[in-house]
Amino acid sequence: MGAMVISIMRCFSSGPSAMTVPVSSFWPALNPGVTVEGPTAHVVDGGFTSADVSVSGLQAGTRIIWTLGDVASSAVLLTICVLVALACWQLLRGNPFAPVLSNAAGWAALAVLIGGLLAQILHAVAGVRASEALLQLTTWSSPDVHGQELPTGLPQSDGSWTIVWWPVGLALLLAAFAAMVRYGGVLQRDVDGLI
Repeated sequence: MGAMVISIMRCFSSGPSAMTVPVSSFWPALNPGVTVEGPTAHVVDGGFTSADVSVSGLQAGTRIIWTLGDVASSAVLLTICVLVALACWQLLRGNPFAPVLSNAAGWAALAVLIGGLLAQILHAVAGVRASEALLQLTTWSSPDVHGQELPTGLPQSDGSWTIVWWPVGLALLLAAFAAMVRYGGVLQRDVDGLI
């Protein structure tokens, strides 16, 4: 809950926002004419595809989208914590198969699925917008060295993003837990009826 409040306060402050921005695969290159000694290995292909940065001067919409992603992430964590606390409380009461626990686990599965995917999508959209604001050059110039302009040395903005599927897996586990608790409650009622 505190993380949500801090994230919202940071969104509306004038300070920089900490975020991850996507970039096209980038590896720093030496300027022409520069030689170095020492490295025994060399990068053949690949490089950085994201950067963790503190950014100032972002549009309000980008900051709000990033904050909504933070809120969704925090809500997922809070949901899981509440479910664990409820399960412990029911266990201490001697009622581990209470219907309220089964219902809560089912709703938690839905919240984790939606909130986890939504948080990633919101962070990706805000990251792409921030990357474009940071790295999309309109003009640039460099000194002429041996008839060639030097490159800027900056990575290029990259609009691609990926989704990690852990919310789907965790939602399935929570749904299985809800079914197990529900079935355990049925078995407990059957056993209680026999005695």
